[in-house]
Amino acid sequence: LFQHFKGKLSLQNICLATGLPIEIILKEFETFESVGLIYRLDDSHSAFFILNENFDFDSNSLFKGAEELDLKLKEISLQKKK
Repeated sequence: LFQHFKGKLSLQNICLATGLPIEIILKEFETFESVGLIYRLDDSHSAFFILNENFDFDSNSLFKGAEELDLKLKEISLQKKK
């Protein structure tokens, strides 16, 4: 997605492209932001997620806690279906 949108995504772009609920997208992007893969740029009207091209990929830090996050996201998804 970042490549398609030239490294800058809005929440609306992500929702339309993936069909995922906002809660899931925000939780995933919170994780990406916490490890430095992306950063959030807020202006007066909207927020954008920018890919950090200088990210030093370390799979251990990126996927640390991924299983727990997957369970939380599954729980959010199941709640949305009710």
